[in-house]
Amino acid sequence: MELRPGDLIMTGTPEGVGPVRRGEVMTGGIDGLGEIRIAVR
Repeated sequence: MELRPGDLIMTGTPEGVGPVRRGEVMTGGIDGLGEIRIAVR
């Protein structure tokens, strides 16, 4: 699969996942592009 400029990546929530809470950090990344970290305040 190849992503192109303007493509959207849609995700869902797996069963059993709870809400994001203050103090948690979410991390995601793509090989070759880097990583993003988001802290919930």
